[in-house]
Amino acid sequence: MAAAVALACAGIAPAYYHFVHFLSVGGALTAVPEKFDLRALVDNTVRYYINEQGPESLAEQDSLEAVISQIRAAGQVWNDVPSSRLRVAFGGLTTAKAKHSAPYIEVMFDEIPPGLLALGGPTTREQAASGPDGPFVPIARSVVILNRDLSKQRSSSESFFLTAVHELGHAIGLQHTLSSSVMSTSLTRSTTKAAPLAIDDVAGISLLYPGPRFAATTGAIEGRVTLAGSGVHLASVVALSPQGPVISALTDPDGAYKIEGIPPGQYYVYVHPLPPPVYGEASPANIVLPRNAEDKPLATGPVFETQFYPGVKNLDAAVSLSVKRGAVANKIDFSVRARDQVDVYAVTAYSFPGRIAVPQGYLSLTSSRQFLVASGFGLAADGAPTKGLRASVIGGSASIPPDGLSAYKPDPRYLQIDLDLNPFSSPGSRHLLFSLNSDIYVRPAALSLTQQTPPFIDGMAAASDSEGRPVIAIAGRRLTRASRILFDGVAASVTGTADNGIVFVQPPAAPSGHRATVVILNPDGQSSLFLQGSEAPQWEYGVHGRATFSVTPSALPGGAESMIDVRGSNTFFQAGQTELGFGSTDIVVRGLWVLGPDRLLANIQIAPDAAGALPVTVVSGLQIARQPLAFQVQARTGTRVALRPPARDQATGRGAIYAGRKGAVTVTGLPASASAADLSLTLDDKRAAIVSIEKDILTFETPASLSPGPVVARLRTPQMEAFPIVIDVGIAPPEIVAVSVLESPDAPTKAVDAGRPAQEGDLLNLLVTGLGDVGESDAASRVSVALGGVAHSIQKLAPLKDRAGFHELQFFVGANVAAGKAVELVVAVDGRESEPVAIPVAEKK
Repeated sequence: MAAAVALACAGIAPAYYHFVHFLSVGGALTAVPEKFDLRALVDNTVRYYINEQGPESLAEQDSLEAVISQIRAAGQVWNDVPSSRLRVAFGGLTTAKAKHSAPYIEVMFDEIPPGLLALGGPTTREQAASGPDGPFVPIARSVVILNRDLSKQRSSSESFFLTAVHELGHAIGLQHTLSSSVMSTSLTRSTTKAAPLAIDDVAGISLLYPGPRFAATTGAIEGRVTLAGSGVHLASVVALSPQGPVISALTDPDGAYKIEGIPPGQYYVYVHPLPPPVYGEASPANIVLPRNAEDKPLATGPVFETQFYPGVKNLDAAVSLSVKRGAVANKIDFSVRARDQVDVYAVTAYSFPGRIAVPQGYLSLTSSRQFLVASGFGLAADGAPTKGLRASVIGGSASIPPDGLSAYKPDPRYLQIDLDLNPFSSPGSRHLLFSLNSDIYVRPAALSLTQQTPPFIDGMAAASDSEGRPVIAIAGRRLTRASRILFDGVAASVTGTADNGIVFVQPPAAPSGHRATVVILNPDGQSSLFLQGSEAPQWEYGVHGRATFSVTPSALPGGAESMIDVRGSNTFFQAGQTELGFGSTDIVVRGLWVLGPDRLLANIQIAPDAAGALPVTVVSGLQIARQPLAFQVQARTGTRVALRPPARDQATGRGAIYAGRKGAVTVTGLPASASAADLSLTLDDKRAAIVSIEKDILTFETPASLSPGPVVARLRTPQMEAFPIVIDVGIAPPEIVAVSVLESPDAPTKAVDAGRPAQEGDLLNLLVTGLGDVGESDAASRVSVALGGVAHSIQKLAPLKDRAGFHELQFFVGANVAAGKAVELVVAVDGRESEPVAIPVAEKK
């Protein structure tokens, strides 16, 4: 299983599973987490660099391009967490000698100790610092070490991808968790390639790098775990929704805990000791043991009996807690009893949708194979279930019959668990509860119920779409337009479907003759790998020339910020699938725009002290083109006027400008005496009138004739011209003009304000601009409305006949909206969100 890198540092691993130091802050010992300093990262983005010395050996028909595509896909998983401010991006191929001027992650391939799949975690840190979220220890460098021998593991497998996600999680500051999420060890992990993160993972990264709405849209549970009056250190406290999320935390040395980031709902809470180390692990649950202020390790607390709140082992006697947005359920305390050992732990639950064992326990409600096969300590002995072992399902919809536990006949070392499933049950996670020797063990998300069996690929063939463009026709079962179809680690673009279940896709770019493993991922978390495994079909690409490219300009001075123009030959640049990197944090890419299959523009930022020649890597889909020493960083030659992206809308501060509205961009290097009259700004050679220049912020009028998309901005002064940059011209987001409540069909609307706050069940009427051509027929697919972070169903959306450009939008206020004096209301169209409007929401009557 995967492990975090064990490091010699003062630390502690309390709430959640971050790497935490126990330092004196203001005279008190305080848990201080390790994390990347967003202020030291360009655009809040930590770059990861893949060592060009790839694995020594690969599985049959695998390739380095495929391996890199899976690593990039794993990085994208963490980049896409909306409640985290940290962004994660590919920085190119690198060497061990590369110079770095900012924090970074290096991915390398090396020998891995027996029993482990990979290693990952911070290796270099700075001195403790203060930040907007409190004190922290900045990470300067993290590593991910994958096995250099991949001959027995295909990169397309579920296990390789989830290992990469897991290790990158360590690299950004997460330790192991006990909630069957991706940051659990591989033995108890229940996430999949189709659904790699669990709620616990989202909470872990969001607590380190919280977004502005994270705390307000989630709740918390806190309390203390004691044994004979003393706090129990590193006890795992778990909030478990019977049919949904599982989220956990570890206790401080005094036994205190706080589980944060919990989605609103009903939860059981239980506490259990860390399991003993297994299969080469260095510590219980392979947690990096904490150290105190004297750099001495703090051991885990004593072994104790697992219990549900309030101190019971029978689930029927447990109390379910209500978690609300922005609120804390406190004093959820446990007084536990000591025991000699943990009897049941490290349980993996396999299902068999076909002939392949699926360790995530997915079962279709319509399948005839309604059983699990479990491995783990304490489940079986001497070819039979352990004497006295009992098991049940938490969450309903499934039950274990009285004779439902038996030795698995093909291999009696395993336990077979027969299940009775209700075919009308709702899909989702269920949990197993084992009891043995007066103790209990909960295996979260051991079972995932689905409406259908996994997808399956029957065949693939070259075809043409309705416009004559070459596509691939994929025939399969349980394959829909909502399915994601991967070629190695890159998603193909679905261009259409046929009545016979065939899906047409535009595959990602790839090298000449490349063989890509094709996998279907469905929204229910299942993949075609569940049925086809190592026999997943491959698509062989045609033959074409080697991809090459040129960069203009090919040299810039240190400290410069500029656009570069990349022209390719035999390249297939695709928007959303193309990345550019320089193998070092000395040059970072701040934006990239694909203009065609053989041309892209990018904004790059060069560190002031950078120097010398750097390699350039362009990755598009599965195609990798790299040129060593292709870009030269020249010596700085004094102060130069510079445009610093991104340009923003002056009214909202968003990172795009809009035609006909004022924009703003940072300008450095101007003399103090410079005025607007001294400057000339053009956007795609169209003059943009300069409104003002104040404190390095240049405000301008965006030409109304500009179309959405990238434009080249050029700034000139009487003495020099700044390096050009690319600026995004966007489509203006919607704007909420008025909010009122419709108390009855015949009554006039009343404005929502302090005198008439919104409340549960109200029909709110919004006046919105900027929705364009949206009508009632496509409202559900294009427009969304959220109040207090809670999505609501739109009841009515229609353009106003007497007011061009205005829409009327109506929705009922739901029960899950937390009360408050300024609850944020947001409308979005095609993913473009309005500025939040704060409205009062009354307490429930």
